[in-house]
Amino acid sequence: MSFHVSQVLPGIYHIKEEAVHFDLIVGTKKALLWDTGYGIHDLLPLLSSLTDKELIVCNSHGHIDHVGGNYAFDKVYAPLRTLPETLMMTSPEVRLVAIS
Repeated sequence: MSFHVSQVLPGIYHIKEEAVHFDLIVGTKKALLWDTGYGIHDLLPLLSSLTDKELIVCNSHGHIDHVGGNYAFDKVYAPLRTLPETLMMTSPEVRLVAIS
């Protein structure tokens, strides 16, 4: 399984990757991706199929099931208090362990 997508309302998508869930909210000018999942599968083709809007990517917190896909984005917003955990969980070393 890679991703399962449900459109909750027009422009609001609930995405499931393995056992983790996250959301994409598409506005008139930009789209918000709330969390990035485990990062096991390539998220960018999926997002491109759902929107052509500029993406704003935000993490709710620093657990691996919420930040694992951060590697695919140039900029990701996260709560300041979660920064140490987010940086650790998105390090290349942790990513290699997580996907193997």
